[in-house]
Amino acid sequence: MIVLDSYDILAKTLKVALAKKLISVDDLLSTDEEVMSLFNFTEDHEVQNLLKRIHFNVKMKEDQVEYDIHRKNKMRLIDPSVIQGIQLVRASSLSEKVKNGN
Repeated sequence: MIVLDSYDILAKTLKVALAKKLISVDDLLSTDEEVMSLFNFTEDHEVQNLLKRIHFNVKMKEDQVEYDIHRKNKMRLIDPSVIQGIQLVRASSLSEKVKNGN
């Protein structure tokens, strides 16, 4: 039996919802609460069953010595849109620091 943690279940839920066009890529730019709200309104049984497997009331304690889960995530940098004049442009087009991830 494979045990998935909440990150894995959430990732699978997002993939399923995107594949079934229950959410769009643009929805992923909104807040966590807004995406979860979209999930709560869907009647898709696969998505609902995945969501039931996520534990929302987990208490996390960071401890470098005694731990149950060790996860090393890769860094993800965000390139937000910013207003320049009257249009939106990516911050990386305006700043070398943002473009280089510094």
